[in-house]
Amino acid sequence: MVRRAASLPALLAATLAAGSLAACGAPAAYDPGKVLRDAGHAMAGTTTVTANAAFGPGAQSFGFTLVSAHGSFHRPADSDTTVKARRGDAVVDFEVITLASRTYLKVPLLGWQDLTGSSELSALPDFGRLLDATSGLPGVLPTGTGATAMGHESVDGHDCYKLAAGFTADQVAQVITVLKPTGPIHATMWVDASSSLLRRIRLEGALYDSNQSSLDVHFRDFGAAVTIAKPV
Repeated sequence: MVRRAASLPALLAATLAAGSLAACGAPAAYDPGKVLRDAGHAMAGTTTVTANAAFGPGAQSFGFTLVSAHGSFHRPADSDTTVKARRGDAVVDFEVITLASRTYLKVPLLGWQDLTGSSELSALPDFGRLLDATSGLPGVLPTGTGATAMGHESVDGHDCYKLAAGFTADQVAQVITVLKPTGPIHATMWVDASSSLLRRIRLEGALYDSNQSSLDVHFRDFGAAVTIAKPV
């Protein structure tokens, strides 16, 4: 029995709807715990990376409020980071270089200072350990607890798994020196679905003092040529 065809507009609408569902169906499910383990392995395999960081309220260094940072990093612990900070209406940039277990600080008007061994080092936003196999992201990422899948999102044009997990204060503090967490930290992460590299991480919790705050870091240029030299 041949049924009477629906109107042409109705047929077209049904066809378009079916095509849309096929093209925009939900992405395949993924195991967030495995994504974290793969991310740790992928980050352990890269020798260089650049990063941009945005500090939330409460981030302080030498009496200045930290605003943002941009840096290049080379395994195992070399880094060159420029930090933007403010005090009142004044905004300053200072640069921190870690190289061969030495730390140098450049501040406006004073030039480069060798702070190696100084008790003031813990106040500096040192990102030099980001790629450390044990204390940096490669070692810490796989230890996240309560990993939860949050779907897919694009970061800098890369399709990423978005997921959340928890980390202890000690785990977070060992990655970036300026962080002084006083409790568990919640992390939202964007891991490249193709390479398993960490493209972005947002930390939330009592990161700098007892108040709730955040740190948002974007990563890019994995494996690019990076030259970090002793300042002159």
